Amino acid sequence: YETRAQRKARVRKEKEEEKSEVEAILVEENVKLLDADEKERMTEIDTLTSCPKPEDVLLYCIPFCGPYSSMTTFKFKVKLTPGSQK
Repeated sequence: YETRAQRKARVRKEKEEEKSEVEAILVEENVKLLDADEKERMTEIDTLTSCPKPEDVLLYCIPFCGPYSSMTTFKFKVKLTPGSQK
């Protein structure tokens, strides 16, 4: 049986190992964490992109209308034309 102090030490050690594993994965994947100031200033709008990268996880999309010429760099786009054309 473990004593309370031994259990606390084991749990603390496991948490430290998990934290170091996560840090290693973040470095390997080239993920930059935001500091507290950057997190405070970040809004939902700041997380939107017109060109998702292969490693990005798409949670949702927002359809919008605008001049087709302004969407030349967008990965996904649809051109709407008036009339009965398909």
